[in-house]
Amino acid sequence: MPRSDSNPQGSSQLAIAAIVVSSALYGCSGSVGPRSDAVARASAMQQLRDENDALRSELTSYRERDEASDRAVDAAVLPKPVSLTEARGSAVRVDADGGSLQWRIRSEDRRGRMVQTTGPARVMAACFDRDGSLVDLGRWEISSDAWSRSLREGMLGGSYAIDVPLEGTLPDGVGVVQVRIELEDPRCAGSLELDSLVPVIRDSASEDAS
Repeated sequence: MPRSDSNPQGSSQLAIAAIVVSSALYGCSGSVGPRSDAVARASAMQQLRDENDALRSELTSYRERDEASDRAVDAAVLPKPVSLTEARGSAVRVDADGGSLQWRIRSEDRRGRMVQTTGPARVMAACFDRDGSLVDLGRWEISSDAWSRSLREGMLGGSYAIDVPLEGTLPDGVGVVQVRIELEDPRCAGSLELDSLVPVIRDSASEDAS
């Protein structure tokens, strides 16, 4: 009877070893490392985030350019004040109750046309007495609302009326008062300024009292 070389115990040991190796190569790597579809989803989500951030940045840039364009159009369309001039009717009037500044101002464009302005404004008044000393007659802050309300329309065009009581005493014999205005408007890079000499007008009662 021929002798068989098969070894059942050895065959079983080889089979067990093959299963262990297979598990080590495939089963363990699948449980420790990420799955390929999960990696793909994560990569796709990151790409979407990057694209979303890029779109947001581009949208912000478009908005900023649109706002700058709108401001440029407004500046080109709206008349721009470039200077201030004194209008008729300006005077410092003195009566028995004291003195008051009545100053009429026009804000004009390059063609000399009256252009409304927004304010606010600062006004100062002073004079020199007989000894040559400077006398401060007052400083006033005019808000944007008050400046808008001071607009007066007339037959010869509009002007802004500054009517304020003098804060200092006007010396005797003074014939003119130095006044200055600094006016703000968002269309101008800086303030619009005007210096002027306003005549003093005294009524008969104040002259008699002096």
